Parts: sequence; C-alpha cells; structure tokens
Amino acid sequence: MIDINKFKKNGISDSEIQDVLSIKPEDFTIIKLISPCIIHDEIVIGYDCTYPIIVKLEGIFIHEEHNYRFVNSNTMSFLNCLAKYSEYCSNIVNYENNDELFILKIVKNYIEEMKNYDPKAFSNAQCYWAIIAQQMIDGNL
Repeated sequence: MIDINKFKKNGISDSEIQDVLSIKPEDFTIIKLISPCIIHDEIVIGYDCTYPIIVKLEGIFIHEEHNYRFVNSNTMSFLNCLAKYSEYCSNIVNYENNDELFILKIVKNYIEEMKNYDPKAFSNAQCYWAIIAQQMIDGNL
C-alpha cells in the first residue's frame, strides 16, 4: 500500500489522491498502468515502454532519460485520454479500406475528443499527447 503522506507532502489534492489510488494494473496499447507506488521518491502510476509515468503537483509526466515530458493536467484527464486512444487503436483498423481523407477525418475526430479532456495536453508540440496525435495524423500509430 502506498503512503498517502507522500502525496500530501507533494501538495497533491485529496481528490487527485483518490483518482490516483483508483488506478488498477492494466495494459493499454502504449502504456502499462500499475498499482501506484513510490520509486526513487516519485509517485509512479505506469510505464510507456521503460519510462515511468509519474504524478506531480503540476500534473502527469513521463520521466524520460533527462526530461520530464508533460502528459496531462491530472489523473482523470490522463485516464480519459488513454481510454480514448485505446479505443482509437482498436477501431482504426476497421477503416483501412477507406480513402485517406476519410481516415484522416476519423483520426482528427479522435484527437479532438482527446483534446476536449485536456486542452493543455495538446498546447505544445512537445507534450506527450501532441506527439502521439501527430503520429496518428502521419499514419504511424
């Protein structure tokens, strides 16, 4: 069990703490969620490959080698974007026989839905979801 005092020490709100504690282990297309835990003095809720996804007062971040990349403003917007992206990954294969413009419209609709959960996550081209969105548009994801 994770020590809630670690959250409080970092200034994280009670509602955000409850959202974090509600996370259950689950594998998504690009992210593996884990039961929240403390690793190297960081609150870890999952991984993108080997990079930990952490909770900070300022939001959800991916801790890359020498960088903290912004992912989402809070846990719920992260979980909502992740669920929408997972839905996209499951459904996009159904459109492979359609023309490119139609597929691009579908992709952009998914991105807009994700943006509605957390516009800040798309406010900078270097934000995690902005990078994922560009890869979706480019047809790489």
